[in-house]
Amino acid sequence: MMNSKKCVYSYLLIYFISASLFADELSEAFIEIKTNERYDSFFRVLLDDETPYLNISTLLPLLYGLDRKCDSERCHYFIALRPNDGQTTINFKEKHCNSTTNKKVHNINVHYIEEQYWLHWKDIAICFNANVYWDTDSYILNIQTQYLSPTDIQKAIDRARRISIEKAKQIKKISDSTPYITDEYNNDTKSFST
Repeated sequence: MMNSKKCVYSYLLIYFISASLFADELSEAFIEIKTNERYDSFFRVLLDDETPYLNISTLLPLLYGLDRKCDSERCHYFIALRPNDGQTTINFKEKHCNSTTNKKVHNINVHYIEEQYWLHWKDIAICFNANVYWDTDSYILNIQTQYLSPTDIQKAIDRARRISIEKAKQIKKISDSTPYITDEYNNDTKSFST
């Protein structure tokens, strides 16, 4: 009888310990992420009471154009074309981030699970200067960055190149249609407008 009571107490103790351990555990889910006016595919996140945590390695490609340099306890995220502008540093060990544009240190909510860092969705806005909105009804996370992606930058460069080529063609057309006179004494050709 005494052994069965000890067994029951042991099982209850194990149950309460394991229940308290698993109560803090995050659950797996898949959400859709919308970035800069386009929908991306579904991404695996960890949920804590309907609050998503994004894998920092998954998040980086969604924040178009960011590169990173990491050491054992922190990562520096920066725009590849302008590494000194708006660089963000996340210190995973001390759980805070700051940027070169805003020196204020912000505490963040981050978990280290599966040998990866998982960042709370609200901390994306704080650390990466983005507008972020989590729609719990549709399970869509909307992330709008405040900087141009490399694709956007390339489009702007291509557009400027096309405009320059068109202007050069117009100048050449005007130049070709302008009559020239020859200075008989110097053998110079000069143009004049009529």
